[in-house]
Amino acid sequence: MIMERFHRFVIWLLLVLLSLPAEAQLQLSACQEKARANYPLIRQLDLIEKTAEYNISNANKGYLPQLSITAIEGYLISGLPAFVPGASTDNGTFKFIGLGQLSQTIWDGGATRTQKDIVHSSTDVERAGIEVTLYSIRERVNQLFFGILMVNEQINQMKLVKGNLQRNLKKIEQSAENGLAYKSDADEVRVEIIKVDQRTDEFVFTRKAYVIMLSLMMSEPLQEDVQLERPPMEEPGTTVTITRPELTLYEYQRQLAQQQDKQSKVGYMPKIGLLAVGIRLAPGTKLGAGSLESLSIAGLNLSWNTSGLYRNGNTRQITQINLQRIQNQQETFLFNTNLQLAQVQQDLEKQKSILGKDSEILRLRSSIRNAYELKYQNGICSVNDLVAAVNAESEAGSNKSLHELQLLMSIYQYKNVSGN
Repeated sequence: MIMERFHRFVIWLLLVLLSLPAEAQLQLSACQEKARANYPLIRQLDLIEKTAEYNISNANKGYLPQLSITAIEGYLISGLPAFVPGASTDNGTFKFIGLGQLSQTIWDGGATRTQKDIVHSSTDVERAGIEVTLYSIRERVNQLFFGILMVNEQINQMKLVKGNLQRNLKKIEQSAENGLAYKSDADEVRVEIIKVDQRTDEFVFTRKAYVIMLSLMMSEPLQEDVQLERPPMEEPGTTVTITRPELTLYEYQRQLAQQQDKQSKVGYMPKIGLLAVGIRLAPGTKLGAGSLESLSIAGLNLSWNTSGLYRNGNTRQITQINLQRIQNQQETFLFNTNLQLAQVQQDLEKQKSILGKDSEILRLRSSIRNAYELKYQNGICSVNDLVAAVNAESEAGSNKSLHELQLLMSIYQYKNVSGN
């Protein structure tokens, strides 16, 4: 009964362990997103949005009633015009004059709407500029991510080399004990094993440095032995559309230039509103038997400043020049980007051609190493020849792994350059 319960417990424990999720590997996309979210510049996006909200609110307040009050206490040098018979001008006296004006805009010629459009366009330009800078983080993350993957391959290759050397060392030691080999041969192999350990240490510390930099960019603690998931090797198509954030920036810059051109047109449009004016005099001005102490006026107000008409032609020319400059910047960017894509595409073709021969080279090097092991066992070659064959096989394996990762890195560089 006790053994049966124990067996049930063991089975249950195994099922629980098998149901536990395996340690998740870190993906390239997750690294890019976390590095972007951690970059200090991204906080400006919220600040830009808040600034736009306040600017829009200020623009909307242009239709609120505007109150203007002016108070004057001074010496009246020349009196008010005596437009009524019997009115006194009261020259040479002190007077208090109060002026109050209340205006309500009915139609401002589209100034408020244009101002809000400019705020929206300016916000879009600033936001797009931030996105252009944030996009460059992807390349930096890619370099660290693929750098770690390359170092991993080098470390794995060193493990294979060390395993081959240790396996041959055991055979040499056995032969030396039987008097069929020199002890110095074993020492030669031990030296090579130590060299492999040295190179492994170099790769380990290089990997550690890459992991630390990636951790800082992500603002997330990463274990020294963190596992990275190799991205899928999805080659780009023959026709790729460039979708970089710079193109969005150029489009928003054009919209801003057009909105600014509309603002110049609004400047010479007439404005219509309601106006109420009140005047207070103390002491008042005598008008025969009575006196004038206050005056109130209310009605429609029409204002029209035509000075903008004289500058309209030049303003429109300046707008066209700005649009042409933006178009030239975009064309220059696309020209340089297409050149870069063509260069990366040639690298892809070269790496695929080289990689196609790596498998055959590695197969032949493995066959040669096996042959040298047999030759050494039969006393036909020296231990140095055997070590050289092992190292040559290791180099072939390293080159194959390196070329695979270089091809993968070039594919993602192509995607990053094109914005896809």
